[in-house]
Amino acid sequence: GSLSQPLKLIRPRLEALLPAASPRREAQRLHAALALVEIGENSAQLAAIADASVATQLDTTLAQAGKRAGSAEETAILAACLPDERRAVLARHYCERILDADDTERNRAIYASACRIAAADLPADIRNDLFDEIFPLHTPDESRHPSDVAQRRLEDPFGFLRVQTRPGRLRRQVVKTLAVLADDGGRQERAWRAAQQLAVSGDRYDANTVGDVGYTL
Repeated sequence: GSLSQPLKLIRPRLEALLPAASPRREAQRLHAALALVEIGENSAQLAAIADASVATQLDTTLAQAGKRAGSAEETAILAACLPDERRAVLARHYCERILDADDTERNRAIYASACRIAAADLPADIRNDLFDEIFPLHTPDESRHPSDVAQRRLEDPFGFLRVQTRPGRLRRQVVKTLAVLADDGGRQERAWRAAQQLAVSGDRYDANTVGDVGYTL
């Protein structure tokens, strides 16, 4: 990427931040690891950090699901230095999270974005399986999570208090992910048709999504 060359100039400084640090410096360590992945680093130390991040995402016993969603994209980026088998496990896990209708639309949209990152360079058969799993969500049902239900009530134009939000976040992320996962002509055509359905909304975010999908395909 455009940042690779400048980052290579400070590679030794970035590597010096990788050893285990105090909690106060954990953010520095994470950012250093993300930067090293960007420039193609594949050291054992970096792989250990990435694998630990993946393990955290896969740990279903953790209570703070929202926190895991918040770091899902960072984990997907870090996983680029891991073998395909490990990245495939992560991508499939994200796929399961996308399909979880009991989670918030926000979290599911984040997982869709993270799945797109994790699966981008995986073998075609794995990407095809993921595509087929999440394709029905290009027109998702309304979220039944309590926070989403409450938000829809606040969006009622006849309600006492009206809050304006931008709906469709999950759908936009799913369609962009489908474009990355589509490997053959048939799936690419289905992804494009799914994107075109957004074009009629008149929403600029939907229009931008259609453009992104067209560029990807």
